[in-house]
Amino acid sequence: QPSLEWQPHYTTKSETLWSQARQAVFRRSIWALELGIKPLRMIKANVPDSNGNLVSRDVWYLVYYVKNNGRHLNPKPQQDAQGHVTFTTENVNHTVRFFPTFVLQCHDVGQAYLDQVLPGAIPQIRQREDPRRPLRDSVKMSDASIPVSTEFEDRSVWGVATWVGVDPRTDFFSVYIQGLTNAYRWQDVEGAFQP
Repeated sequence: QPSLEWQPHYTTKSETLWSQARQAVFRRSIWALELGIKPLRMIKANVPDSNGNLVSRDVWYLVYYVKNNGRHLNPKPQQDAQGHVTFTTENVNHTVRFFPTFVLQCHDVGQAYLDQVLPGAIPQIRQREDPRRPLRDSVKMSDASIPVSTEFEDRSVWGVATWVGVDPRTDFFSVYIQGLTNAYRWQDVEGAFQP
């Protein structure tokens, strides 16, 4: 939008939004992870209350894995005969870090709950699900670099999302997960932008 260009009186022209935005590059590597989940379950676990005392509470939990299948997209410049540069994509393999956000949306009671880190509940959940498989909470999951899996070697990383204080009347819910990709989609709704 060239009409956004203006000459400021108290700062340099390079500090204006127009000057900064015209240098923005939107081409970047795009990656995505595969997600697999077990059904949502409950367990009684000892968790700290607001005073730091351990109390037995109902913990809702979701055991999941994330897998890096590789073949991520990387921008690759190409120059035509007239010297114009266009971009295509090429497949690359690299490790990825997953910074998860889990939200349990209870539709019938009108409440939403953010995943809580409950280190005391993880050993009980692990013992119940699979004692041989380490489970990571959301903080420990974000610390892991997820290597690329191959058809011969599965390098999935397993984690668990936990919630306490969920309304026991809940019968209809959804789990929303963010962080499985760094892709986004431009949406220019017709008539929404007004200069």
